[in-house]
Amino acid sequence: MIRKTIITAFFSFWIGLSVQAQMNPKIKLQDALKLIQDNYVDPVNDEQVVDAAIKAMLSSLDPHSSYISREEIEAMNEQMTGSFAGIGISFAMVADSTFITGINPEGPAARAGLQVGDRINMVDGASIFGKGLKTRM
Repeated sequence: MIRKTIITAFFSFWIGLSVQAQMNPKIKLQDALKLIQDNYVDPVNDEQVVDAAIKAMLSSLDPHSSYISREEIEAMNEQMTGSFAGIGISFAMVADSTFITGINPEGPAARAGLQVGDRINMVDGASIFGKGLKTRM
């Protein structure tokens, strides 16, 4: 029964696209979105549907092309605005360990004598070894 419903929904969707839309890719995308907006059983977030379509299109090109949504750009920009505070290092997480990969010569880490290649085992007296930490909050 579910398979029949899915086939019927797909067939109805395809019939709903005009002949002109089936020939013109731009119109096809516009008509598809309009049909989804007007006929889908649940409310649809247009931006999410369009972002998914763009990601799918780009993924069909090659493994190096990708799309960054507005929400992803905002999250990246949020991390890059405001003031920065820290100890003045770049780091990499390898398996369950954190290693220093770069040091700001003017930062607190350089003044404390930390060096590139040092392994960070504790932060504020608490072990971070093997904790599965993430580089982003």
